[in-house]
Amino acid sequence: MTKVLITCVNYNSYNELHAFLTSIDIATQAVMDRCTVQVVIADNSAKKQTIDTTPYPHIHCTVQDVPNNGYINSAQEAMMQYGTSLITEADFCIISNVDIRLKENFFVNLLATDIANIGWIAPRIYTPSTQAEENPQVLQRYSKRKLQLLKLLYTYPILSRCYDYTYHLIRRKHRNQAGKTLAKQYIYSGHGSIFIFTQAFMRHVFPFNFPCFLYGEEIFFAEKVRLNGLVTYFDPQIEVENTSAHVSTGRMAYNNRCRYSAIALDYILKTFY
Repeated sequence: MTKVLITCVNYNSYNELHAFLTSIDIATQAVMDRCTVQVVIADNSAKKQTIDTTPYPHIHCTVQDVPNNGYINSAQEAMMQYGTSLITEADFCIISNVDIRLKENFFVNLLATDIANIGWIAPRIYTPSTQAEENPQVLQRYSKRKLQLLKLLYTYPILSRCYDYTYHLIRRKHRNQAGKTLAKQYIYSGHGSIFIFTQAFMRHVFPFNFPCFLYGEEIFFAEKVRLNGLVTYFDPQIEVENTSAHVSTGRMAYNNRCRYSAIALDYILKTFY
């Protein structure tokens, strides 16, 4: 039996969490004869609520209350509470936000993927509110100069706002192309709303020990994939829907988002460049 472990991070987003669990439960029913799905809920909410997992009979759910140390660190804490040996035994280890929905054929297509030499699988992520395809996100490795420029922009929020405005204008211009040119391909990094890691990758890198609170996760994992002789692979047949972009971080003050981004880029530059 193939083992899939999903660790989702919930920060004050219980409605989104239950919708996500429903989508996992539905998608699991198509592969129950050859796959088990374990869901670890990393709940780092400020105001905890009881999470009833009985409506999801086809998946195994565990709730771990963890401190809010950011996206990846909260996920790692919950995974370590669950058991490090169980993490590295999983054939696929998925880390995600809760504001996404798996398509019904998600696991069918995941299990059909040839994962030889693959460390990270980036699925198709479609955001209806912006009509945007989030993957493939980055095809080639960033240059050092590009990251230095981005760090400079995030150091000065007014410059960052100008950059974001221009970036989203370009995205709106091209959004009608969504879904028309998607093809399986090797890429540098995918979008961070959901990471699908293989067992080969997890055995090399877990625990992650990512030192930043937020942002930079995609580059961090892309570099870890590269340094361990593996590749990142975009497969549009594995599909999710992104229902509300930045359900947690969107509530954060813009200046704080810039500060965390600059800190993360500083770490990336010092560590990998």
